[in-house]
Formats: sequence, C-alpha cells, structure tokens
Amino acid sequence: MNEQICKNMEFTELFNGQSTIFSPNGRFLACICADCVEVRYADTLLKAFKFECADIVKVIKWSGDSALLLCQGPFTIKIFSVVSGSNIAVLKQPLGHLNQISWVADSRTVLFSEPFLFRMAVWKINVQYGQTIEYINNVQPWAKPNAALSPNGKHLAVIACKVDNDMDTKPEIGSLQNPANKESADELVLYSSISWRKEITINCNGIHRINGVAWSPNSSIVVVWPSDPQQPVLFLSTHTGFIIGKWQSPDKLWAGVLGVEFSPSSQFLTVVGLNSKVHMINCIAWCEELELIHHTSVCSSECEVYQEAPGDYLKNSYFVKVRERPVSISFLSQLGKLSSSKVVWSSGGRYLASCLARAPAVIWIWSCALLFKLCCVIVTKHPVTDFKWDPVQNILAIVDGQDCVALWNADEKILRSLSVCTPVSRLLFQARHLHWRHDGKVMVASSEQNSTILELSSHDQ
Repeated sequence: MNEQICKNMEFTELFNGQSTIFSPNGRFLACICADCVEVRYADTLLKAFKFECADIVKVIKWSGDSALLLCQGPFTIKIFSVVSGSNIAVLKQPLGHLNQISWVADSRTVLFSEPFLFRMAVWKINVQYGQTIEYINNVQPWAKPNAALSPNGKHLAVIACKVDNDMDTKPEIGSLQNPANKESADELVLYSSISWRKEITINCNGIHRINGVAWSPNSSIVVVWPSDPQQPVLFLSTHTGFIIGKWQSPDKLWAGVLGVEFSPSSQFLTVVGLNSKVHMINCIAWCEELELIHHTSVCSSECEVYQEAPGDYLKNSYFVKVRERPVSISFLSQLGKLSSSKVVWSSGGRYLASCLARAPAVIWIWSCALLFKLCCVIVTKHPVTDFKWDPVQNILAIVDGQDCVALWNADEKILRSLSVCTPVSRLLFQARHLHWRHDGKVMVASSEQNSTILELSSHDQ
C-alpha cells in the first residue's frame, strides 16, 4: 500500500541567471549571466548592480563581510564592490587554469592555486593602496585539494613537495623547479593566514604522495589521505605537529579515498572511497566505528522509503511512501561516469545524507542518535544533481535536474515535493543547484539558465 504525500508551494517567477548564491549576510543574490554578473536584493529580487566582466564567468564568490564579489573567468579574476558598485581589482593570468579560489577570513585576501606553476597565490586587495600578490612555491599540483584554510581562519594547510629550495623564497623567472621530478615524500606545511609565513612543517610518515587535505571544524586536527590505497589516512595535531592517529581500510579491494567529511562536532569523520564505500571513523578513539552499508534492498519497516511517482505536462510529480517490504534499490552495474559519491552532515550533526555514484538516483539518510541507523531512503526519477541541508533546521533539499525540489523534514519525518506550478515555467526550468540563505528561511534553486526563490512557510520551518 502506498501513501501519497504531496504539497505544492509556489516559487517566485524565474529570473535570468545561473549558479545563484546569497551573500553571507543574506541581503544580496548574485547570479552569472554569461559575461556579466547580476546582483539583486534578496527580499525584492530587484536588480541592484550589473557587473560587466568582458569574458564568460565561471565562478562567483562573496567575501565574508558581503562587501566584495569575486568573478572568475578563464584568464581573469575581477573583484567588484557592492558598496561603491564598481570594479576595484583585476588580475590577469595568461596561462589560466586557476583552481581552488577562496576568500580568506579578512575578506580582503584571495587564495588560488596555479597547478601548472606548482604554487599557491596570495592576492591582497586594498581599496586605498592597490593590490599585491605573493606566492607559496613547490605546492603539490595533483592533490584535490592541495591546500585548505582552517575554519577559524588562522592557518592555511598546504601539501608541499619536499625539495631542496626554500618554499618561502620566490624563484627567479625561468628557474622554477618541477617538484614532480623529485622522489621525496610530500609534507604538510601550516602557514599563518596573517603573515603568510611558515609555522609548522609536518612529516607525514607512512604516506609518500598526499592526495588531499581537510580540517576538522574546531581547527585542531588536519587529516591527509594518500594516493596509494595501501597507505593509511593520517590525523595530525595542529598544536603539536605530530601524527595522533591513523586509519587504513581492512577491505582488500579498497580503491583509495575520494574525500572526507567531518561531523560538525569533530567527533566523527566519514571517509568516502573511490569504490563508493563509506566508512565512519571515531575521532576520539581513532578507530573505525562502522561501515555505512548501502544495501540493494530495504527490509526494515523502521526505515521509511519514498519513491518519486511520474508526473506529466500538466501534473506535478510527487513522492509516495512505500510500505511493502522488502524494497529493491536500483544500482548501476558500473560506477557512474558523470557523478561521484558524496556525503553531507546536517548542521547539528544529528543526520548524515549520502548519495553513491553507483546509485545516483538514491539518497540514504542515517540517524546519528540511533548509532547511524538507516532511517530514510529517497528514490528520485533521475540522478540527483544536488542535495543540501538547511543551515538551521534538519531539512534536506534535493534536486534531480527536473522542475521540482524535494524537502525531507527529518524531525517531522515528512517529505514534500515543491514544484514550479505553471506548465510554461516547467519546460524552462530544470533545477541543478541549490543554495540556502544563512538563516534557513529562503532557498534558491538554479538551472543552467534560470533561477527561482522559495521561501519556506512556518510549517516547513
């Protein structure tokens, strides 16, 4: 027996722009419109500014104080001010290939990686005194990511190729050494995000090539993982500079680490493998808590299962609650080529949502309070393109490239399907990206050309 759960709420009218994001203070919306960026007031959607970039914009990012907007093109980075409404800084890079662009906590410094030159750039912007740029050299180029800012904004962790020349010394033009030719093991170097001087160098004994780095939310631990599946994941103390724990998969078919994700409390760490396996690490005992098993069927009646029912041109799609057991879950015979496995913690750390490359149209939700017991499975018609937790409430938003947004309220155990209500709008809009405002009351959904805003009702909140 199936129980239909359907609730439609109207979005705002579609407006032009993709990759739409709120400013950190929630006052503005910024969206990419080909070679320009439009900034709108979040409460009225009226246009506040239109910034011309003279090139196709790939990435936009707000500064922490919401005063500046970074716009990245293929070969140019421009910084615009929403205070003066003008362009205040430009950086041209003829080689292009700028990665991992991010703002530093002071909201006046930008970091980015130049993998072809084996370095990180520190771009300092001052409205009165102009701009300067410094470099951290011999940065390992193939790790993803090869550098990470601490959540408290005090340090930058960099994966460094261990070479003879000093990393703080900028080599002369034409004399850049290629660290890829060196056989020495990689190191982890912590830099001060104020002086940009090297503070701690950590030898990662047990790892030859580091493939990624991540911080714990409390900024006390750095985790690094290897490119070799046979080598361990290391946990490093930022206070002492020593290895305080390590983990290695017992699975003989372990293919290596795709990425890691800390719980908000820093108590647990999820390690996602390239083979779509997810392991839960206890960051107090430094041991594996369990493996999150994604079965091909759900047998327990305590786990709720929802499946998306097909709609048509005039009828919105909706989700049905499946009561029969067991329920079969469709897995791909091979790993998906266009998607990768991903896990996301809720803001309070009570729930964990996962989506695997081998089951791209399925979301698993696990309860931390119930010792990571599977509590809900959501099956969509199409592969999931994005899913994000409300930054305040235990509400998970899911899109699968169609016209509807699914909202799972974990506390109320209710799933709602929120669709664009007009047939014309439905043909123009296929949601691919989600972004919540910091207060969790408003959400923006974006397609490749358009965006729309949804304000949650008091019942949904």
